[in-house]
Amino acid sequence: RPAPGGGAVRHEGRGAGGDRTTESVHVDLPAVPAHVERVVLVALAGSGTFGAVPGLDVTVTDAAGHRELARYESRDTTTETAFVAGELYRRQGGWKFRAVGQG
Repeated sequence: RPAPGGGAVRHEGRGAGGDRTTESVHVDLPAVPAHVERVVLVALAGSGTFGAVPGLDVTVTDAAGHRELARYESRDTTTETAFVAGELYRRQGGWKFRAVGQG
């Protein structure tokens, strides 16, 4: 699958651990082209809905993946099949994370 933005944003795939399934997206913020103001994190439920997904959350970690920088936990999803979880956006020369939580 092609990676937009020269590979700065990549879907790393699905993983499982215990009773959780995870989807990982790698965003190399220094590599995001200067004209890009935001990176929106969107998920699709496939043939189901997000109401059937227990423990739906977004965790933003540092580049090494060890230090949690932000977390958003959604407990309000019901019939949504597409979900805007959050966005990374530029502000005053840096990057910020905003939880959106809309389907």
